[in-house]
Amino acid sequence: MPAHSHRHPIQQNGSRHKHRSKRVLSGLMILSADRNLRFIYTSHSMRDILGYTWEELSDIGLAELWHPEERSALENKLDWTLANQTTGGMIFQSLRHQSGEFIRCCLYYHVVYDQIMIITTRMNGRPSTLSHSLTNRQVYETIPPDTPGGMWSIAKWTTGLQDLPRIVQTGLFILAQPFRYISTMRQRPHPLRTFLLMDRFTDSARITYVSNERLVPALQILDRSFYSLVAPLNRQSVRHRIDCAKRKIPVLQEDRRSGLQDSFRFSLLREPHEEPPEYLSVADIIQVEGIITAYSDGLGCLLIKL
Repeated sequence: MPAHSHRHPIQQNGSRHKHRSKRVLSGLMILSADRNLRFIYTSHSMRDILGYTWEELSDIGLAELWHPEERSALENKLDWTLANQTTGGMIFQSLRHQSGEFIRCCLYYHVVYDQIMIITTRMNGRPSTLSHSLTNRQVYETIPPDTPGGMWSIAKWTTGLQDLPRIVQTGLFILAQPFRYISTMRQRPHPLRTFLLMDRFTDSARITYVSNERLVPALQILDRSFYSLVAPLNRQSVRHRIDCAKRKIPVLQEDRRSGLQDSFRFSLLREPHEEPPEYLSVADIIQVEGIITAYSDGLGCLLIKL
């Protein structure tokens, strides 16, 4: 994949992956935002999670790895997800490992126009046991039928408490009614957004991928520090958020730390500046919400214009 193109992630230097292990926590997939879910890119860690090489995935789509009994429900949910350009969604489902067995995985996803960014974690328990889901308002799970031979469905997990800190402490979840896609539902306008990938092993958070140019000049910022896009007054706090994301989602699996998403607001520069000018006008900045998520071999950041 050409390293100069903003449509393809820059391959990481192999020396940066000396920590790779079969116990990696999570990996990244970028897919086409259609029913084929064609693989555009996978991080190195996905091989440790699902067992496939990039060559084995490059000619297929994620839907080919779905469990046959879950397929109908997942196709129904996918239609809704694509129609609504969902960001910050999460689903617990089965995926076929290269060995042929099906394993339970947590897929945290953002739909950004023609692409879907998915961070995948192998599951060992229920959704309520993974702290990823405690800060997420859209958590779904494929569930088996009540009777033999029945249809699988997708249920939405909703928090039983309004106070988020209390939710994190108690981990209380209520299983809502099975999810059903309503094709006539009214859609709201989608805000401008893009997502970036960054190198978690460099202090500068070097940008390795930009999904589109709707908010940032993609070709100008590749290989540059993410902080060069952040207004000076926000740089220290954004750096703190990124450092926290790395600690919450370490490279290797740890039961004590399974990671949380982190959403915050800051001022984004329209043009990258290592040393910004003393005076910045309103026209020089864009107010955005950033959602930072780490995975075993990188960092992902969704930017949404406010």
